Amino acid sequence: MSCVSISVVQKGCDRLTKSPIFKLVILGVLLLDVVILCIELLLGDMTLLMSQMLNGILIILVIEMVVRLGTKLPRLWHFFYKFWDSFDLLILLGLLYLPDDFHYLALLRLPRFWRMSRVLRGTSMVKSAVTGVAKKVKQKPPRK
Repeated sequence: MSCVSISVVQKGCDRLTKSPIFKLVILGVLLLDVVILCIELLLGDMTLLMSQMLNGILIILVIEMVVRLGTKLPRLWHFFYKFWDSFDLLILLGLLYLPDDFHYLALLRLPRFWRMSRVLRGTSMVKSAVTGVAKKVKQKPPRK
């Protein structure tokens, strides 16, 4: 059995977080989370299926957080240099460790909406950047 070096783990986590598939999966999970939370707000009471789906989403977000933390190995404190990374971790820890009957648990779910809007803003910036590059490519005269 061989030991895996920290740099190999860091590079693997970094490569994973930058992959388009990973970003799309997390975006899909966050969209599903927002839809479920909106349904919960409309119905007022959570069904067993919705509760299980939220637990599954929470597990996926924990895995995402571990991978994001892995990108900063061996200097984990660098993770806390960005406000939103620290904020995401704080909200996730609150959702994990506070009891389900905690009166203000719903307030901890609100920042997930903010995160979703932040992710969507990022994708719109990516879309506009890709569109800009595509326009530049189309404008170039053909090579002879």
